[in-house]
Amino acid sequence: MRVHNRSSSGVGAATVAVCTAVVLLGAPRARWLIALAAMGLSVLGAAVAWRRAQSVPTGEAGPWRMFAVGGLVSALANSVWLSSDLPTYLDQAASPANLLELGIHACFIAGMYALVRLRAYGRQVELLVDGALAASVPATLAWEWVVQPAVERGLNPAAAVNTLLLLAAAAMMLWLTGILVVQGRSCASLWLIVAATTGFVVQGVLMVVALRGAPADAGGAGLAGAIGASTLVGGALAVGAALHPSAVALTRPLDPQGPSLTTRRMLVLGACLSSIPLGLVIGPWGPGDRYHYGLFTVLALALGGVRILDVLSQRDAAIGRHEEAQRTLAQQATTDRVTGLPNRPHLEAALESALADRAVDGGRCAVLFMDLDDFKLVNDSFGHEAGDRVLVAVAERLLAARQGDEVVARFGGDEFVVLVPRVDGAERAVDVGRRYVSATSAIETLAGIEVRVHASVGVALSSDAVTTSSSMIADADAAMYRAKRAAERVVLFNDDLRTAAIHRLQVEQGLRRAIEEGALSTAYQPVVDLDTGIVQSVEVLVRWDDPRLGPQDPVAFVGVAEGSGLIHPLGEFVLETACRQWREWADGGLVLPVNVNVSARELVRAGYVRDLLAIMRRVDMPPDQLTLELTERDAADAETLVEVLLTLRTAGVRIAVDDFGTGYFSLVQLRQIPIDVLKVDRAFVTDMMDDPAADAIVEACIRMAAGLGLHVVAEGVETAEQRRRLGEMGCRHAQGFAFGRPTSPAGIRRHAGVVARPADELLEPSP
Repeated sequence: MRVHNRSSSGVGAATVAVCTAVVLLGAPRARWLIALAAMGLSVLGAAVAWRRAQSVPTGEAGPWRMFAVGGLVSALANSVWLSSDLPTYLDQAASPANLLELGIHACFIAGMYALVRLRAYGRQVELLVDGALAASVPATLAWEWVVQPAVERGLNPAAAVNTLLLLAAAAMMLWLTGILVVQGRSCASLWLIVAATTGFVVQGVLMVVALRGAPADAGGAGLAGAIGASTLVGGALAVGAALHPSAVALTRPLDPQGPSLTTRRMLVLGACLSSIPLGLVIGPWGPGDRYHYGLFTVLALALGGVRILDVLSQRDAAIGRHEEAQRTLAQQATTDRVTGLPNRPHLEAALESALADRAVDGGRCAVLFMDLDDFKLVNDSFGHEAGDRVLVAVAERLLAARQGDEVVARFGGDEFVVLVPRVDGAERAVDVGRRYVSATSAIETLAGIEVRVHASVGVALSSDAVTTSSSMIADADAAMYRAKRAAERVVLFNDDLRTAAIHRLQVEQGLRRAIEEGALSTAYQPVVDLDTGIVQSVEVLVRWDDPRLGPQDPVAFVGVAEGSGLIHPLGEFVLETACRQWREWADGGLVLPVNVNVSARELVRAGYVRDLLAIMRRVDMPPDQLTLELTERDAADAETLVEVLLTLRTAGVRIAVDDFGTGYFSLVQLRQIPIDVLKVDRAFVTDMMDDPAADAIVEACIRMAAGLGLHVVAEGVETAEQRRRLGEMGCRHAQGFAFGRPTSPAGIRRHAGVVARPADELLEPSP
């Protein structure tokens, strides 16, 4: 919105100056000339204000349009006013001057009302009623003390009513201005409105003075000029408020408020309501008629009743909105957003209630924990929106399969849980699980491709040992994972699973403690050159000897780390230890590349590559001295890892695929993924001397790697015969007990460069 500061300020200042001169100069001709100039400025100001109103947003232009019209009407009113004397003006109710005066007030009241509405200080009913109540007090007093005596002296009653309306309008303007001042944002435009309102209030006061006895001499002419000047000044200042740059802030809408019968407003309205009945008591001894006081009292009480009913209506509406919001929040808190099923908190509350009921009647309840098989592939292949559509379809089928008081809930992700509040034994619970598995199985069409949906279900029953919702859900979850691993659709939780679950929890807690306390260690297994027996590199292996659980199998506790999120601090420990050990060997003259096993979960973590390279920079380790080993299963899911692997490869880090040959890897992936080394799985190496198929697989892996330009390492070499056969196949590197067990850094240093010895002369084992 463009604002012309100089033009608006100049118009306002000139108008005020001219209007002041109208009051001071008594010569009729001079008054006419100055008034004509003032009217011209008013018209110009009104035109500028209207033009400005055209350039602001539609919803904010209303107040300024009304102010512009008010300024124009003010100029017309003064032209008519100057053509009549004071007694004629006061006595003619329907004279053009009087009608224009009412138009001025109506325009400015409408403009200020629009401002108040824009600022969201109240609703229409409360603003109008409160303004009427506020205006009733001065109107009543003016009627009884001024207007009625003037009528008794011969003033036209219609003109008296006109005067009373002008006074009431001034009071209404004063009320609206007060609201803006008390609750508005202070700015120059606001104070111009205050000044304009003051001008109109002064006009009302001067009219009261005139009605109580207007002189016909020069004093009467001066009073008439003052009344006209106050009207013109008020209009000019209102136009100036519209023109001032700060009007932008004044019309900017605010957030709506609720029922606004505030303390200040209650005090004002209370004073208004009480002041009129007070006239009933003092009426016989004061000016005015007791009957009129009573009439105005009834009117005020009626307005007050309307206001009270409005507040009560607002209160009821607010209570209704609050209750509706509470219902909505309660529903959102217990309902899944995607499927519309009960969510996890709802399920847990229902399960706690069912457990309490079964504790009373001695019955049993069941929990079915259901997970969609390979659902991640749906999200990865078709996107999360398609995945959500599948979840909704599954939820609908589960609801269709529900019987009795069973509760079907979405637990999270692709997991659903069914609560059977009362079940007759384990077989019945398993049958219920099969019913839901059957309902889940279906073919969904996504992007023109048919996708079959299956689910695995774990079933847990309540018992004396299981008395909480969390323990039952955990048991059903453990059974579900057993169902996935065993390729069974429904598995019932039993004591063996409970023992395994407890052991897994103990391992997780112990591993967490070991990481925090630095109780982990590393061992190093050499990778040797089969032609020379020289150690070419070492594989870094993590070791953990728990004081309570004893030495732990790395395969087992690494699996627990992956499932619990501990794989990240565990992997960071191994990587940093390996890099520091490389630095220590290098400082002693032994440059020996290190191989570190890494999980796919680590690679996809945001910042993994940055952190890895930072560790290597701290120890001044060249990137080609580090090889990251992924299992074939992790590498098979390398679509999500390709970018990370390419970044690592570009930085100089080598990539190896461990346990190659186990069947997870495709030849297409072998071409697409940046790989430097293939490590043939130990199972084939172990069996190749007795199993021709295993021998053929090992030889095929070696030849394929050679054709692709990849290095090959045979794992699990334990005998001289295996070593000889691998040499015949063209394999150059191997590791296994035939060359050394995992050992300490000192053991690696002592035997680095030593030709491999027979299997019974192994490097000393690590503790």
